[in-house]
Amino acid sequence: MAEYRKIDWKVQRVGKQVYIRDNVVRKPRIEEDPYIEHAHKRQGEINRERRKKQEFAQAMNRRYISFLLVSAILVFVAVSGYLTQIFKYNESKKNVQALESEVTDLKADNDETKGRLDTSINVEEIRRIAMEELGMVYAGQDQVVAYSYEESDYVRQYEDIPK
Repeated sequence: MAEYRKIDWKVQRVGKQVYIRDNVVRKPRIEEDPYIEHAHKRQGEINRERRKKQEFAQAMNRRYISFLLVSAILVFVAVSGYLTQIFKYNESKKNVQALESEVTDLKADNDETKGRLDTSINVEEIRRIAMEELGMVYAGQDQVVAYSYEESDYVRQYEDIPK
């Protein structure tokens, strides 16, 4: 068969048949267009992706949604409990600071009152009244008895003195 040189050709499609027009004989030729095959493949990929999305959406059924809902509620409860504990902690911290301030003020008042009492008491006047008016005297060496009591850290007033 002799080869012809093709000049000025044009492709025309009618259905699945492809006609080529050029300066040689017209001859109907049935062939697959690579662009159409690519479009079919692309459409298949799109359909596959769409099917995957639908399967994923169907997988999110009531159980999954209820699990997510319960999880969200538990997280909300945990966070609200945590925040409540933080608020309680801050409130108790403020109360402790207020009480510490009150204790400091009371100690200062107590020290001031003790200082006033110490300056108002005259020890020499008390000794004079005790010796002259009440007839009290200092104890002698033979009147002082020392003993060791090791059962506890304090002495009971009405207990007998051990020998």
